[in-house]
Amino acid sequence: MAFPLFVVIVGVDSRWVKNALIKKHALQFTGKLNGNKSIDANIEMIEPSKYLEKIFQIPFHLKDAKDTNVKDMIKNLAQSKAQIKDDTKEFGSSIEKVEVNHDISSSQIKTENEQTNPEFSPIYISDSIHINKAEALILNEQEIGLMQDLSEVIGNNPRAIKRFVNIFRIIKAHEEFDYETDSTNQELTAILFLLALYLGNYSKLLPSLEAFIQDEKNSLKQLTLYLQPVYKVEQLDNIKHQLNVTLSEKESFRVLQNTTVNILRKHNAFIRRFTFKQI
Repeated sequence: MAFPLFVVIVGVDSRWVKNALIKKHALQFTGKLNGNKSIDANIEMIEPSKYLEKIFQIPFHLKDAKDTNVKDMIKNLAQSKAQIKDDTKEFGSSIEKVEVNHDISSSQIKTENEQTNPEFSPIYISDSIHINKAEALILNEQEIGLMQDLSEVIGNNPRAIKRFVNIFRIIKAHEEFDYETDSTNQELTAILFLLALYLGNYSKLLPSLEAFIQDEKNSLKQLTLYLQPVYKVEQLDNIKHQLNVTLSEKESFRVLQNTTVNILRKHNAFIRRFTFKQI
């Protein structure tokens, strides 16, 4: 890296570097050692940034994305067409190879490869199912609009935005995914809201929200009741207030306010499987 030919660019979250330095060299940066609360008066403490400037010549901090940028990113990701690998040429037939368990069904098709090679026993499904699977990965304008409407809930982290779009695609194409469509779009809005909550800026609300959802006494109560302050946990009430303010300007807010707990409970356990809360 000392040769003039090379320019090294390091993309890093400065908070992680700062915390790692403080933990590794606590005496130099805090004047304390091994959790000792007293400060060694003989140690001249320095800032982690003063250490880092010896390594990196030019710091450059990326700007936070604006909400319009997040909406554009959601739209661009959602409108991109999913690529589905077609293995049909390999087997000389217009069918799709799918890795599933080997419970034999009427849709299984025997092939010459399968007969001659006992280790090779994939299950094949018909073209109509192949088309339906591909269509399920395409997001319609209504879904894209609702996702954009929840942009401030998901936040401006590019990884979270990509995860938001891609996980919904997977959920939509999953055989266990099922929701009823109506004029208010309550179920679809609830699904996207829960997913945005798991991945985005308001994930600290999840423990209390899940407790509220799981309480059978709340089954017919509306989400708006949960969003009201409880005056018990100040930090929780502040986050609820922020979420209320964030949602209040959204077209989906009235739908979410009137969404009943039983709808949220119906989809929460399934959506949770696609998040890091399971780890």
